[in-house]
Amino acid sequence: MRRYTIFLLASLAWLFSSVSHASDTAHSDITLAVREQRLIIENFDRVRDVAGFPVVAVAFESALTPYLTQDPGFNGRFPQGDLVIGYRIASALRKWDVSQQVWLEGGFDERLLLSKSGVTTIVSATEGQDARGLVGAVGSTRELHSHVTFQMAKLSGPPDDGAYLLVLMLSATDKDGSTPRYTPSAPFVLALHVNATGRFDEAAFDNALARYAASYLPPFAPARIDALFDWAEAQYVELFPHRAMSRGLFGYHARCYDNGLCLGARDDGVYLSGGVFGARFEVGRLRDYLRASGL
Repeated sequence: MRRYTIFLLASLAWLFSSVSHASDTAHSDITLAVREQRLIIENFDRVRDVAGFPVVAVAFESALTPYLTQDPGFNGRFPQGDLVIGYRIASALRKWDVSQQVWLEGGFDERLLLSKSGVTTIVSATEGQDARGLVGAVGSTRELHSHVTFQMAKLSGPPDDGAYLLVLMLSATDKDGSTPRYTPSAPFVLALHVNATGRFDEAAFDNALARYAASYLPPFAPARIDALFDWAEAQYVELFPHRAMSRGLFGYHARCYDNGLCLGARDDGVYLSGGVFGARFEVGRLRDYLRASGL
């Protein structure tokens, strides 16, 4: 396991050790606030940045209702009252494939139902993107305390144990919903942990989220390219005989080795230069190598 992946897994293990057991805490709501006229998620006991992307975990833990929960709720205090807080679905539902160890964007029929005040939004691999729904109302007290019901379902039979996720944004409008009051929140991931039959424990959930965190990084992010270089050093010891530090080299993000060989990436290309290769040699597309290495 490469050191980048180990770092992600260790960070996520710490991150979700308290998040995934939210039902054991006295208070586990998502706290909203307004900063510089923007709606933000304020509490960091439930929410952490993972590879620059905020993640909120939802654990379906009740033995009586293993596929339904109202945790986490939403609370907050606002500069003004008479607001409506809502959500927008910014992505389709994704599912972690346990056997292939990849996030699926289709080919499954699980769905998430978000319900509030008798209105239900359904999000699946093929529906629900850009749908909007209600979180709750802020009255004259300027305070919010509300719960949305989250329910995992499947067209036939119960949902599979595993990890699912989608991207949300939150917004605030006036009472009739016509006038925005603040800039909407930054997107965040809602990560869903289903373990009704005990087949997908905390370690498996953490691993799935670590893989998502790595895949979320832009293809040309230095940290992601470094993870690929770490993988290459472990897979091709005959070419890369030792660990090397990354550096900028003539516009490339590169590593050079004592055998005279340099490994570099620029735009969507991966290149070798020097050593037995002589002049610069393009070995393939960056996105293909990221996919092959599981990054």
